[in-house]
Amino acid sequence: MLSHVLPNLDYTDLIALRIRDSPPLERKLDIAVLSDAATQQFAALMISVLARSGIHAQVYEAAFDSIAIEAYSPESGLYRFRPEVVIILND
Repeated sequence: MLSHVLPNLDYTDLIALRIRDSPPLERKLDIAVLSDAATQQFAALMISVLARSGIHAQVYEAAFDSIAIEAYSPESGLYRFRPEVVIILND
């Protein structure tokens, strides 16, 4: 679990920790987020949580409701970004 890294799971506190109190970022991870909903808060929280674990997350957020366009078009931002991880949040 994340309790040893994140003892307080309050959203505001977690976002504030993104800026301070993070260990040196030892690893880079490219993550793409595709969703049919807004993902700005999710991405910010994910970056903060990963930073607390020493991971520098570079996040590509596709436009709202563009899962199919991003996934099926080889010219899309998703393919240009070349992420190691793709998160799909579909309703």
